[in-house]
Amino acid sequence: MKRFLPRTVAGQLIAVGMLALVVSQIALMTIMLDERQSAMRRWWANYMLSRIASVVELLDQAPETMQNQVINAFDSRRLTFDISAEAPNPQPVMDENSIYLRELRGMIPKDPAKIIVDVGEAPSWMQLMEHWLASWRNMPMPEFDPWLEASVQLNNGKWLNLEVSHSLDPPPLALIVIPVMTMLVVFGSTLVIIIRHITRPMKGLAQAAEALGRGEDVPPVAPAGPAEIRQAIEAFNDMRERLSRFVLDRTKMLAAVGHDLRTPITSMRLRAEFIEDEEVRGRMLSSLDEMQHMAEAALAFAREEASLEPTRIVDLNALLLAVCTDQSDMERNVVYKDNGRMLYRCRPQSLKRAVRNLVENAVVHGNCARVHLNGPQREVWITVEDDGPGISEKDIQRVFSPFVRLDQSRGQETGGIGLGLAIARSIVRGHGGDIAIKNRPEGGLSATIQLPMNG
Repeated sequence: MKRFLPRTVAGQLIAVGMLALVVSQIALMTIMLDERQSAMRRWWANYMLSRIASVVELLDQAPETMQNQVINAFDSRRLTFDISAEAPNPQPVMDENSIYLRELRGMIPKDPAKIIVDVGEAPSWMQLMEHWLASWRNMPMPEFDPWLEASVQLNNGKWLNLEVSHSLDPPPLALIVIPVMTMLVVFGSTLVIIIRHITRPMKGLAQAAEALGRGEDVPPVAPAGPAEIRQAIEAFNDMRERLSRFVLDRTKMLAAVGHDLRTPITSMRLRAEFIEDEEVRGRMLSSLDEMQHMAEAALAFAREEASLEPTRIVDLNALLLAVCTDQSDMERNVVYKDNGRMLYRCRPQSLKRAVRNLVENAVVHGNCARVHLNGPQREVWITVEDDGPGISEKDIQRVFSPFVRLDQSRGQETGGIGLGLAIARSIVRGHGGDIAIKNRPEGGLSATIQLPMNG
């Protein structure tokens, strides 16, 4: 059932509403037509019974030589007569409680034993459907069983036998189709207008949430629609404001810490110069240099977090090619296969920095970098592979923490202080994606950037 339902909320609501309307209309029309058929059948019965009583009265009064002329005059497509010398054999099984038998006996002043009536059943819905299909395709109409068969003994001892065909033709199919189609058009149009009014704000809210998840600067969403949707939009706006304030406060705090560390580091460096022991002085200055690098990196990280670079559509293939070309120009072993034009909406400078950090990490610690771009489907994948020693499974998530350096893969001589992967992941998550690192079976690491496909 799920395969046949539309994917959108509006489509599902319209489909379910229209299906419920069709079912209810068919049920309602079935009940109404059944009531109509019963009422018309009752009227038709009274009419036919009065005609039968009139024919019996005329035959009892007319000479025997004129009886055939009388029944020929009253014969019709729905009412046929014939006269026989004997009662019908076998006689039909009569229901003494039949209202038609009681009414005919009340119209004809004769001995009840001289009146025999057998009432058939009304056509089934299957027979009515066959009649409708035959009428629609201009085919021969199906024959219905006689609705009423009766025999009445005349005064001269002969029996008047008669058959009444079905009381009425089935109602035309248009009697059901036209009301149902009219209700579908009226109700469907109203339903579409109402649901679009409800779902339009939801669509705007979803687009704003997606943009916020990609790290874009999203303006507040204007509340619209029913009360529940307005409440959801207002909650989103509050969340957006709190999230922006939290990120800004954290960034300011990090920048302040990095900035304030400069003064004591400079003061300690001046004091270290007065230490007479050359070995101690060298070690202290080395430690202060490392602290200086960490403070500068913290400031750079804070600036990256506070960056308000606007998003725009770029050729992702060209962006990766530019990063890899720059690394190759520095005589680094970087390989990238041109995959053709691929448009993507992002913050290009930030995304370029994230990819560059991964490529540099692969070149420094894995001797080479092979970059692959796959997509676009629902997601875009950028993979950077190297031939290095890899890392232990327990450290795969830890390497993304700021200022974390693994001894087996990093050394101070590389100049890194453990922020490259943290910055890269922060940038990618700001685009609504993520980074995953795993050891390759043949050796080395594979870092994959997963980005959601956007419009």
